[in-house]
Amino acid sequence: MHTQIVKLVVSKDSGVILGGSILGGLSTGELINVIGLAIQNRMTVNSIFTTQIGTHPSLTAPPTAYPLIKAAEIAVKKMKKI
Repeated sequence: MHTQIVKLVVSKDSGVILGGSILGGLSTGELINVIGLAIQNRMTVNSIFTTQIGTHPSLTAPPTAYPLIKAAEIAVKKMKKI
């Protein structure tokens, strides 16, 4: 398993994703594309955090293990503290 770090830049007022970066891991290019799509569509961290992701128990990790979902969850929690 490769360590992957995802950082999201988010508007503290609206939660809209403004940018992001990814370090490490095999799916870096794929996640950059997802972040780009989120920016282009003015998605919020809440919409990323609550997105339904199809998984299969023996083939894929649960959505809660996805680095992008974890980054969105952290951003949502930080926004609630403001």
